[in-house]
Amino acid sequence: MEVKEDCRQKGFGSFLIQELKKQCYLAGRVPAARTGIDNVASRVTLIKASLKIAGFMLLGKVKSQV
Repeated sequence: MEVKEDCRQKGFGSFLIQELKKQCYLAGRVPAARTGIDNVASRVTLIKASLKIAGFMLLGKVKSQV
């Protein structure tokens, strides 16, 4: 999701997340979301909506030992 810059800090993102959670529960699903680790605004919005951090994705390369 993205909230236009001039509409931020007005609760639109939080409202959207709450409505999405409601629809997930009504459908018999468990809500889940993910965001980039540097995306502080999204992370804070998801935590405010009672979603929990379940882990972090790490990327790397494995070198060949040949």
